[in-house]
Amino acid sequence: MATHGRAATKGLQMNSANIATRETKFLRIRQVTERTSLHRSTIYERIKSSDFPPPIRLGGNISVWVSTEIDGWMEAKVNVARAAMK
Repeated sequence: MATHGRAATKGLQMNSANIATRETKFLRIRQVTERTSLHRSTIYERIKSSDFPPPIRLGGNISVWVSTEIDGWMEAKVNVARAAMK
């Protein structure tokens, strides 16, 4: 996946080959919490510390996350955890 700017600062690498095969969707906070199993407050804390993809604003009070960025973040977390096990 393409390396997300903020994630790159934390040393998270994403596989760009996988991003092309996924459908990009906008996700609301409820979908992000369900997808990641993180609590809403944890997501915002991680955004603040540059350890989670930030939302984009579509206007008004509508904020969404890009599904491929969330998938990439999760994949990077798995890769880091697996590498630590070796």
